[in-house]
Amino acid sequence: MREKPIQYDGPRQADAHSLPVRNAALGVELETLRRQVAEEAAIDAEIERLRTDNLLLRQENERLTGELAQTASNRPEARLRAALTSRKTTTAELRSVIGAVEVLVDEAKRELSSSQLRDRRAAFERLYSAIAAGEEDELESALEQARAAHVESEDLDKGQTKLEELRALTPAERTAKAARQAQLKRKKDAFLYVKKDDVDTLRSLIESFEEGVRWQDWKDYAGRSLWRCAQDLHATNVEEYLNGLDGDKPKAYIESSRRLQRLPVQINGHERRSVYQEPQCTIVQQPSEVSQDSLPAKAGRKLSGLAEPQLHKRNDVDGSEALKEGHKEVTSCPATEAPPEPKIRQPAIVNLLQPEWIEVEESRKESTPSPAAGGSSPATQAPGTKAHQTTIVNLLDAGVEWREESESPKHPEKKPPPPKQLDDHPELRAKAFRAVVQDDCDALNEVLDAVDMSVWSAWQNKAGQDLLTLSEVRQSCYTYAVLAGALGILKEYRRVSFSDAETVWVFEHGEVMPRRATVMQDTNIESETVLVEFWDGDEPSQHVDRCMVQKMKD
Repeated sequence: MREKPIQYDGPRQADAHSLPVRNAALGVELETLRRQVAEEAAIDAEIERLRTDNLLLRQENERLTGELAQTASNRPEARLRAALTSRKTTTAELRSVIGAVEVLVDEAKRELSSSQLRDRRAAFERLYSAIAAGEEDELESALEQARAAHVESEDLDKGQTKLEELRALTPAERTAKAARQAQLKRKKDAFLYVKKDDVDTLRSLIESFEEGVRWQDWKDYAGRSLWRCAQDLHATNVEEYLNGLDGDKPKAYIESSRRLQRLPVQINGHERRSVYQEPQCTIVQQPSEVSQDSLPAKAGRKLSGLAEPQLHKRNDVDGSEALKEGHKEVTSCPATEAPPEPKIRQPAIVNLLQPEWIEVEESRKESTPSPAAGGSSPATQAPGTKAHQTTIVNLLDAGVEWREESESPKHPEKKPPPPKQLDDHPELRAKAFRAVVQDDCDALNEVLDAVDMSVWSAWQNKAGQDLLTLSEVRQSCYTYAVLAGALGILKEYRRVSFSDAETVWVFEHGEVMPRRATVMQDTNIESETVLVEFWDGDEPSQHVDRCMVQKMKD
């Protein structure tokens, strides 16, 4: 009997144990391959889409290129170039193409003109800004830009003149100019701090000033000092700080030092007291009689120059008698038996429009009842009683006439026109009208000197125009001035003197409205120029012609 061989199943058993692991790995690998296949399919789809888009873009590009070529061929310059290169172009086609090109060129010229105008305007503004600033480098650059922009030669000459003046300045003048500009800047900052009520910054600024800087005299556009500006703007902190500065009040902050004046007054023999107040009507107690010896010479001349007032009587309801004297109204209660030499104290209203040093001495005046008081019965007054009177003392300029309200002003009687005279000077008449037409003052003066005014003022030409009307029609300014002066229409403005810190109007050439300014120094009648400082702007003090300056009160 044969024995069966023994088989060994060890490896098979080992493979049986590792099979699940291998299956799991193969499953992961299969899943990876499937994912890669899906990604490749998506990539293929994206490539196909991009190919389609590329084809569409190519078609769009070809279409736009064709349209552009067609548009370029329709442009005037392209049509002109095609017409010039083609031998089949007719005269009408060439004329049409040239007309289209001319329209395009005209449009380009208009655009060029507008651009040049903008550049010229910018260069003009920069040039005059540089002239006003006075900076040498900026002005030189502005001149170069103005020349490139073809600015007018007159403006270029002004800029060149200013540049030469700046280059000719000495080192001392340059230093003074820089100091003046720095002072103007500090002045602006000071008023700005007052407006903001910033007392700390203003204090630092004032403490940084060098010795001799008269910041108390600075004025803003309205002619106000720092203190007055702080008052008007209700800057309480700044006002309190300025009030506390030693040596600067009241002299530095009393406006113009002429509006607020120190007025010493002696009242009924008592001690004098000094008050600072603005010009107004102040009621003080003083005797009824003011001695001209006790007044200064100026006030005495004013009082003595007044016309003698007329007395007007009236009766009050209470039976008292009142007398009116132009500027003086006296109300008294007469008594049957008046004590000898009664003391009369009365309130006096003193006009302080022009304040003067007034010292009133006490005097005695006998009060006598007026028997001529019409219809008024005398009232009994006990001994020792005092009658009160109201006196208005006028300190205005002498020669001023006062009238009662009921009194109507007297107008000068109009003289009848002179009778029409026969023309006995035909040659002079023709010469006068010819001189007016030619604006010849010398010939006109010869006629006016030879003929009386009543004769030549009645002369008329065939159009019914006299000499003055004809000068207006023909715009003969010189002969009009001669005729208006001879007829009394134009009068020469009298020369006056100007005092320091006086407010004036300055009438500049070419300006409709005058500018406000302040006189910086006393100017006599003989001087031809006045040193003023304008309220607006930051310009330094400058001399202007006397004929351009006029007082505000005039």
